[in-house]
Amino acid sequence: MTVNQITVLANNMTDENIEASVVQGFLDNVVARINVTLDATLPFHTGVDVNYTALSDNWQRLLFVSYASYAIKANDGSLNEADRFRSEYETNFRLLEENRFKAIADTYQGTKFGNMYYIKADQGLNVGWFTTRNKGKEGF
Repeated sequence: MTVNQITVLANNMTDENIEASVVQGFLDNVVARINVTLDATLPFHTGVDVNYTALSDNWQRLLFVSYASYAIKANDGSLNEADRFRSEYETNFRLLEENRFKAIADTYQGTKFGNMYYIKADQGLNVGWFTTRNKGKEGF
């Protein structure tokens, strides 16, 4: 998809008429967040008429259109509507995080792209109020 195509979709969703050159900056914010959060190396948009191929059209619609709609509404002061689009974008971003290996091609995966962080759950709730160190004492 091109920035122009995404701009048309976002303008239709927001009932606004923002120029594609402005929307391009919004889209590059999404690319930057993906790169930083997932250690990806997606390229930024190079022009409003250039087809962006680093992500499939489906992911572009989910991420770019919802974020562009949010940014457009936030800039014109319609914060209630902006919050709705932001919520949609955050949900879609979490979906991307969960499906990153399918969504982002190997070429754009950085050196730490596959790192996962695990929570040590072997102690369960054996902390604070729920600790077992007070077992056997009165009141526990």
